[in-house]
Amino acid sequence: MSRIISTHWISLDGFISGPAGELDFVRGDGQLAEYEIGLVSTMGHLLFGRKTYEQLSFYWSQIPDNPAAADWEKVYADKLNPMRKSVVSTSLRTAS
Repeated sequence: MSRIISTHWISLDGFISGPAGELDFVRGDGQLAEYEIGLVSTMGHLLFGRKTYEQLSFYWSQIPDNPAAADWEKVYADKLNPMRKSVVSTSLRTAS
């Protein structure tokens, strides 16, 4: 049986995002990149809520062709993009 790993970026005061959905409290650096690449390297399937899926799929699908993307972003996108994904939603009818 597979394990389910739940990860969240949460601010020190307990918020997952700002009032408009911003994640500006998350500071990407080498340590975070190493952690995220290591984590996604152990996964075979991703489970998302609709909003997270829509935000992440839009961003990460564009990284491989973005010359301004950081090297770690390209490595992460190469692992994340081809993975099988499931989206839990009552409003989203299809996910590309």
